[in-house]
Amino acid sequence: MLNEAFFYNSDRLNSFRSTFIVGACRSGKTTISTLLSSYKYVENSEEPWGLKIFTLLNYLRLLNTNLSKQLFLSYSNEIFNEKFFLRNVSFRKTDNSFIGNFKTSKEIKKRLTIQKNRDFVKDYIKRNKPLMIFNLTEVTPQSHNLLNFIKKSKLIYVMRRYNDVALDCYTKKWFSNQSLLYPKKSLPYFKFKYKNKIWFIPWWVKKSDFKYFIELSQHNRCLYYWIITNKMGYKSLKKINKKNYKIINFDHFKSNPEIELNKLSRFLKIIKTNKTKTFLSQILKKQKTNKKIKFDITLEKKAKIINQKFASL
Repeated sequence: MLNEAFFYNSDRLNSFRSTFIVGACRSGKTTISTLLSSYKYVENSEEPWGLKIFTLLNYLRLLNTNLSKQLFLSYSNEIFNEKFFLRNVSFRKTDNSFIGNFKTSKEIKKRLTIQKNRDFVKDYIKRNKPLMIFNLTEVTPQSHNLLNFIKKSKLIYVMRRYNDVALDCYTKKWFSNQSLLYPKKSLPYFKFKYKNKIWFIPWWVKKSDFKYFIELSQHNRCLYYWIITNKMGYKSLKKINKKNYKIINFDHFKSNPEIELNKLSRFLKIIKTNKTKTFLSQILKKQKTNKKIKFDITLEKKAKIINQKFASL
């Protein structure tokens, strides 16, 4: 309707190319996305909260699809403008996200001194066909809808060994009793009263599993998270044309980074720079082999089934 409010940028496709990187937390998504941002004409947005929340609220049926899409398109367009003008980047040399890791000092200086207007950005997009990468968490069940929100976009799904992901989550105490009783993350939760306490159950836990999830040990909660997140992701990937997504096994990536990067280069049609090789060597030096922990047998069987399903895609 002509008299209804809408977001102007949402009634057209974003003119820059887009790729989404998704998967469970601690799967290696950030490593992949930051590496790709060292390529020529590639920008990267690390876990933009707005895009994650619009997508998640739509999945939970708290935000209708049309409005979700409008918000998503408009905000992603704003993110590209902010990234191009280096308004939201890190200049701390100690950060993994330090802009100097993936862009040359010459390019950084040029971007900081150019006239900051949207017409310049439009012309840049038209001339160079840049790629914008969105590294998103908590969105695996909406993987297919991400490609519906931005047409002609692509998706990279990152998988990592369940025991490594679970151990990382356990170390960070994401699903400890303290975190479930007094959560710190700005995400949707379900309130659940159990044993005279109010628990805040993460949105991805099945409602029939609330009590079961609470009674799990902390490291088994972490494995449950990996199982559910990737189970939802698998169902979503089944709805996508195979030519529009690629699954990256992070453990294989660490063993053969050049081969895996070449695959991604061809898939996304992007070109490496000298920064890519330098940053890759820095990242691989920081990779550690995690200790093994003992999981619930039933949960571990489910995790292995998920791995088998992904291998069949």
